Amino acid sequence: MPELPEVETVRTLLSRQVLGKTIDYVEILDFHMAQKSTYPLTKLNHQTIQKIARRGKFLIFYLDSDILISHLRMEGKYYLQEETEKNTKYARILFHFTDQTKLIYDDMRRFGIMEVYPLEEEKNIPCLKKLGKEPFQITPEELFLKLQKSTTEIKASLMNQSFLAGIGNIYADEILFKSKISPFQPSNKITLQECALLIQNAQNILNRAIELGGSTILSYHPGKGIDGLFQEELNVYGKKENICPDCHHHLKKAQIHGRGSTYCPFCQKVAKIVGIYGRIASGKSTALYYFKSKGYPVFSADEEVNNLYKKDKFFQAYCLHLFGETILSTYGTINKSVIKKIILEDEKKKTALENYIYPQIEKKLKIFIKKNRNQEFVFLEVPLLFEAHWDHYCDYILALDAPIEMQIANLKRRKSKTISKDLEFNASHQFEKNIKKCTDYLLNNGSLSDFHQKLEQFLQKIKKD
Repeated sequence: MPELPEVETVRTLLSRQVLGKTIDYVEILDFHMAQKSTYPLTKLNHQTIQKIARRGKFLIFYLDSDILISHLRMEGKYYLQEETEKNTKYARILFHFTDQTKLIYDDMRRFGIMEVYPLEEEKNIPCLKKLGKEPFQITPEELFLKLQKSTTEIKASLMNQSFLAGIGNIYADEILFKSKISPFQPSNKITLQECALLIQNAQNILNRAIELGGSTILSYHPGKGIDGLFQEELNVYGKKENICPDCHHHLKKAQIHGRGSTYCPFCQKVAKIVGIYGRIASGKSTALYYFKSKGYPVFSADEEVNNLYKKDKFFQAYCLHLFGETILSTYGTINKSVIKKIILEDEKKKTALENYIYPQIEKKLKIFIKKNRNQEFVFLEVPLLFEAHWDHYCDYILALDAPIEMQIANLKRRKSKTISKDLEFNASHQFEKNIKKCTDYLLNNGSLSDFHQKLEQFLQKIKKD
């Protein structure tokens, strides 16, 4: 506090009050406030204020030959007074004007920043150079690319000024609530569509807050005798245990990177994603449907791939182009067992097929995750989870293994006609290497009831996590 709307309100107010005024001299009452500046504040003596701008939470005063950078931090305020008036209680720096008025910088906590730079150094001012774009400037694609590089909570990323300039604790809470995104959601799991939603809601909320003069919270006021009014429209910030205006559940408060975060645990719920990984015939489908029987949403990559083979004409045409007509059965349909044999022997064609399939299934996976993000858990069965590079979606990865005798028994139970090829495929992929990246390992080497019991133990474990 203050954030972008409050600083913009101050900028507008000061533009009306001091634009065109000439500084007679700068009086420093608290040298702590001036010691951070490379150039002395007294360098502004006898210069006229030509323009006042804002970048993020920074005020930028343009004078004849220099720039004054001001960050209000938590309690910084500006008051314009007549020279004869008594200074405010926490006056730190005074700008005396030639027209017998003075601009007081008042800061109870002394956290504010003031720095002077020559105009020609504007493009190299460190505190401005590191700022990201504002919500009014950034595109969804730009924000998405930034977030993909971070696993920190989205709330923290929204407040990271190098990611997005101007948003602080108040407006991050409000934007996330409006977007129905959990503040705990890892940044790299935010979709492109959600980035567009975040930016749109940020623009709407910030514009409305600017229109209402920002938010007056506790002791902050944008100017003398001036109150912001946006606090009357806040949905969640500072309203722990209040009723959610949308779903009527109780709001909750938690700490994220040391900042209090208020959110609705129902509207902004984030599902924990569990990946099921393992060899062919190790029990992945059985595990998936066990979790489905418990009421959890499930996603089977195998089923989605089968749907491509059966229903997607573009995919069928691609397979014919890649492998030729030898893959067709006597009924004119694609024979998957023939394709399986080819890709085991031809690495280039295997890679080409995977490069076509993975993006198609990943689109469906993202839609599934977004649709079910308000669930407690969702379960994904992806045989080639690591090869597809989808492991980053998962909060937990359960690796399933089974003795070769059980693999053969399971394949026979399925009436597989390619048992030897399936076992060969099991041996060809890097299960032993990838298992080290999994959070849990389960050996399916007993009865079905034993397997279910192990799955239940795993479920109870992650529930307590």
